[in-house]
Amino acid sequence: MKCCAILALQIERGGRVKYPVSSSLRHKGKALDLDAAREVITLLGINGELMGNLSWDFVIDQILAYRKPQASRETRNEPRVTLTFRVKYTTPEGQQFESRAGGIGGGGLFIESLSTLPVGTKLALEFSLPEQPSEWLPAKGLVAWVCPKADQYTFSPGMGVRFTEINPDIRNRVLELVKSPPARRSSQPSDYASATESSGVQYQYKDLTMKFTVITAEGHEGKVLEMNADREVITLHSATGELLGALPWGTIIEQILAGDDDVRFAHARSHPRAPLAVKVRYTTPEGKQFDSLTGGIGAGGLFIESSTPLAPGTELSVEFALPDRPWEKYKATAKVAWIRNKPERHLLFPGMGIQFTNIDEKARKELIELVDALNRSRLAT
Repeated sequence: MKCCAILALQIERGGRVKYPVSSSLRHKGKALDLDAAREVITLLGINGELMGNLSWDFVIDQILAYRKPQASRETRNEPRVTLTFRVKYTTPEGQQFESRAGGIGGGGLFIESLSTLPVGTKLALEFSLPEQPSEWLPAKGLVAWVCPKADQYTFSPGMGVRFTEINPDIRNRVLELVKSPPARRSSQPSDYASATESSGVQYQYKDLTMKFTVITAEGHEGKVLEMNADREVITLHSATGELLGALPWGTIIEQILAGDDDVRFAHARSHPRAPLAVKVRYTTPEGKQFDSLTGGIGAGGLFIESSTPLAPGTELSVEFALPDRPWEKYKATAKVAWIRNKPERHLLFPGMGIQFTNIDEKARKELIELVDALNRSRLAT
């Protein structure tokens, strides 16, 4: 805890923390670099290459947009705890799989999987608890529910399995572990290197739950982002400590990697957008002016094509005209919400997603009408 306090002090002074991803099946080996000074989360590839980034306010908007009342995934009569450990399972056809469990209780466990099985599938299970990782414990179970893709709150893709047959002694060991202090039920170690190479601070990954106060993101000042390296979840709290929502790291990574802008902004946009190329001029706070083309536009913002995109959070003034009235210039203030550093799928240019922070209401309404007409035209063809 002492080293975490030292790290927290460094972060308050504008430090950076790198979090290697070890649990996500699709993104193991990548890393999330959290820059508290710029309030940006950057995704680094396996070799340290820059893959993209998002501003904190965009991440916060995502968490708040995803926040919904959650119906219970399953009816539990037994307590459950978030815990990572190895699990093997065999289908009735004899297919064998080995994966990672993300939680367990006296009534069942959650298996992370990108290829979930149908609800009702019977499974033969073997799992190892962190206290004795070399010992495999047998059980039988039934797929009770599935999460086919990264859940909007805390679940990774996978399936909830209900125990149908388990030795009472094994069940008692599970219950004892669930009710034990967190220090005892620490998850099985993964290949989690020091997450603070730049700071020189060393600590155990299992104890790393760091909080970052939001300072500059407009409308979110005072909120707190919490990075949980054990569960690989980012959680949002209000200034008073109220839980506002959470997202798995895997979901954040998918947002950064999303090649389709509509996918990237699906849950954060208040207005739809449409692909449209128009000339745009943008000016930085230092007074530098650039001319470019848009790759898409909506009432909430636009995409500017650029081989040298600006950092997320950069404030801009933008000026553009629409095809049906080229003589009329629209002006708005905006900020960079996300960037794309290289072309994707031969169709999507590098550039930056721009979010309007202030735009004339008349212009906003005309953009809504234009986007609606363009999208209806696309659907008609």
